[in-house]
Amino acid sequence: MRFATPAVLMAAPAQAHVSEGAVALLLPTAYWIPAGAAAVGASALALALAPPAWARAATRALRLPVPAPRGGERLAGLASALGLWALILIGWFGPRDPLENLASLGLWCGLYILAPAAMLLGGDLWAWLSPFRAPVREIRARLLHDRPPPLPLPERWGMWPAALSWLAVMGFALADPAPFDPARAASAMALWWIVHVALALVFGEAWLERGEGFGAWLSLFSALAPLREEGGRLALRLPGGRLAEGAAGALAGAGAAGFALAALGAGIFDGLNETYVWLDWIGVNPLEFPGRSAVIAESLLGMAGSVALLSLACGGCVAAGLALAGPPAPGDPVPPGFRAAFARLGLSLVPIVAGYHLAHYIPVVLVQGQYLWAALGDPLHRHWELTSFTSHEVTTSFFNHVDDVRPIWLTQAAAIVLGHVVGVFVAHAAALDLFGSARRAARSQIPLAGFMVLATLLGLWLLAAPKGA
Repeated sequence: MRFATPAVLMAAPAQAHVSEGAVALLLPTAYWIPAGAAAVGASALALALAPPAWARAATRALRLPVPAPRGGERLAGLASALGLWALILIGWFGPRDPLENLASLGLWCGLYILAPAAMLLGGDLWAWLSPFRAPVREIRARLLHDRPPPLPLPERWGMWPAALSWLAVMGFALADPAPFDPARAASAMALWWIVHVALALVFGEAWLERGEGFGAWLSLFSALAPLREEGGRLALRLPGGRLAEGAAGALAGAGAAGFALAALGAGIFDGLNETYVWLDWIGVNPLEFPGRSAVIAESLLGMAGSVALLSLACGGCVAAGLALAGPPAPGDPVPPGFRAAFARLGLSLVPIVAGYHLAHYIPVVLVQGQYLWAALGDPLHRHWELTSFTSHEVTTSFFNHVDDVRPIWLTQAAAIVLGHVVGVFVAHAAALDLFGSARRAARSQIPLAGFMVLATLLGLWLLAAPKGA
């Protein structure tokens, strides 16, 4: 039986945003996929049987006697804004080939794929590298004389504005006829910067935390970083420990859980929309694919449907868990309402967002990363060789043999499984806080643990499913 690896870059300039095509190889995914789901189920069972003190101890931070770095945010932010506009100009006036233009590669490989990985390792680097915050402060100080913003951003909105703006990003990535075209990518970046700087001037810097979707999306990854600033010092945590305690700031409240659902639903559809199964559902022959412009409506509706179905499934699991937990024993906390439980337990989806995104794009970055490195060596297309590497040296030979593809696929599978295992841990630790007793917490997690196992199966299947568009 033949199984396919995830899509790798074989893109035509006007049809792909980050990947195109597939490589079919003989891989024993029939064993690895159930094994991954079983590992997630075993993790949920082990946590349910473990002493509650173990889970609580695992969420604690180890404070290091090292002060967090301070200063330099203004210069870094202004440099980031200048760099973004340099990319935009390169996109408008540089080469038309998206595999040579630094704008398209910088957006889809650098910002969309590599930046989240950097956040996982380095924490909230976006606080330094955001191209919005420093320009907004400069405009307010020099032109508006630090007058307060004309409109406050309502707290009740939470992160729902960020969820909508992130879905706009994913809609462009998945439904636009040519999002990888350099000029279109540059125009999208320019519009994004102008709109969100303007909204930040209207609503204040709170908009950049709860309204600007890309930065909010990166905050999901940074919340999992083992090394973070806490109380002015650096602190070490297990991945997910901060989420298990209930993330502070913009990631607190039901809106953050809703944002995680939007990010995960759009990410799942990103893996589904090129599979033979999806193409069959929308009546498209994968051997005669009519082009992205012919399936714009189907792509947008599919993404919205994925988010809606995932939200219903997750919300149903939280509601069922509240019912299964039963009445509290004497001394236990008062049972939380659905909104409070959803706000805490919904954050368990954040590790899944991170694991699936990284797994889905490992093959892409292996190829596009080479093109990005070559483009950085010749950003203005002047035949420079600053990195001593050119696009003519790009290779995809590691996709040609089973022995080479196997470790790639296993790394992807490990990212998926690890993301779900951390998600199970986050949900269990949060349930201990919400319900008090270990028994009630374990009962409340039965539906969500089943959801995690099924989500693992789906994620691993999407990695291995043959792609046809």
